[in-house]
Amino acid sequence: MKNYKAMLTEDLLKAVVNEQKLSFKGKNTIVRKNKISRKSKLITIVTGVRRCGKSTLLKKEFDDVETALYINFEDPRLDSFDLGDFIKIEKIAKEEGKKYFLFDEIQNVP
Repeated sequence: MKNYKAMLTEDLLKAVVNEQKLSFKGKNTIVRKNKISRKSKLITIVTGVRRCGKSTLLKKEFDDVETALYINFEDPRLDSFDLGDFIKIEKIAKEEGKKYFLFDEIQNVP
């Protein structure tokens, strides 16, 4: 039996990104004085134990920044996401004028 993987279309990815953007901006958050260090101009990784507030910290840092594309890979519609789909994500980001990528639960991507 073959392992069938549904291909993610650019339209589906756009829908996921737009829907998740609304839920990301809609979170009511309380965060103490923590800030994300941006020493690196390329990549910043936020790590911590589960449910410690990493996503909340991202929301605080990027709440009013319209240049960030947020995508949470726990979304079941992204179960078949693979490395090749990052090209589509990059295209969507460019079309929308985004310069930051916020990938939540990225360990779910094989």
